Amino acid sequence: MTTPTRATISPEARAQIRAETAIGGRDFEHLFCATWDEARQSITAVRLIMRGTRTMVTIPAQCFPPGSVCLHTHPTGSRIEPSADDVTAAHQMALLGCGSALCDQTGDALFLICTPQMIRPFAPPAPDRKTIFKAGRFSLFHWTEQRFFQIILTH
Repeated sequence: MTTPTRATISPEARAQIRAETAIGGRDFEHLFCATWDEARQSITAVRLIMRGTRTMVTIPAQCFPPGSVCLHTHPTGSRIEPSADDVTAAHQMALLGCGSALCDQTGDALFLICTPQMIRPFAPPAPDRKTIFKAGRFSLFHWTEQRFFQIILTH
């Protein structure tokens, strides 16, 4: 049995994150469209989409092609763990076929919520559920009658 590789950010992508956050300010969130290399378990390239506020950044879904990763930074000093809003955004991106991750302003600390390869449809257990995805540690449900998304963390 092999030990899973820890997800990383390549030196090139890390340099780009550092450059963009230095320009935009390390106290603000930044949103990047990232390229994920499944074999290396690494984010290999990033492109800045937009800068946000100290506490949030808007995610324009049309900027993320299927297979990409939505990566955003948390301001320096913030914990690198997803908030409830981050998890909701990850779910919405998974429905578009995109992964989701967050990192610190230097690109040194990475929290990978899910990769595009982790997203895989599976059969609904009940007829009232329209779409169900399994993405890493997350089970993602969308009910047609309730018209909202629910995310259940599965250990």
